[in-house]
Amino acid sequence: MIAREMSMLDMKNFFGGSDYMGLNFLGVDPSMQGKGFGGQSLAVTSQLAQSVGVRLCLETERHKNVRIYEKYGLHVRASEVEEGGFWCFFMCSK
Repeated sequence: MIAREMSMLDMKNFFGGSDYMGLNFLGVDPSMQGKGFGGQSLAVTSQLAQSVGVRLCLETERHKNVRIYEKYGLHVRASEVEEGGFWCFFMCSK
């Protein structure tokens, strides 16, 4: 993926030229999905990033996740199709 191949400085520039907090992984067991656990975790992480004055940035390969992350104030900054036709969306808060 593009983001994993970039240096930290390149990533900082890519994500808007400011310091950022990267969310590397957020997952909820399928049997527990739809109960708000993922949203609560994302809300706390987003608040933490705001409290220290940085953007929250992440990447996702799932179109359905883009809508979820947008509910918490993240926006797609770039997207690309990778080998095998998989999408990758790079998202950041404002």
